Amino acid sequence: RGLDRRSTMALAQGKWLKAHENLMVTGQTGTGKSWLACAFGRQAARLDHSVLYVRVPRLFEDLALARL
Repeated sequence: RGLDRRSTMALAQGKWLKAHENLMVTGQTGTGKSWLACAFGRQAARLDHSVLYVRVPRLFEDLALARL
C-alpha cells in the first residue's frame, strides 16, 4: 500500500494521542484509508482513548450545521 513502516508504527504507538492531536487519513480511492483509520482507532481504544470515525461528507455536514 506504499505506507512508510516507521511512520505507521509510530502512529500505532499512540504518542499523537498523548499530545491531544487528531489523525486524518487522506488518499486516493481504494487505497485502504478506511481500513487504516479503523486500525488506528482500534489501537487508540485499546489505549483507553475514545474514538470518533467520521467520513468526509458527514464531517462537512456536521460542520455546516454547527455554523448555524
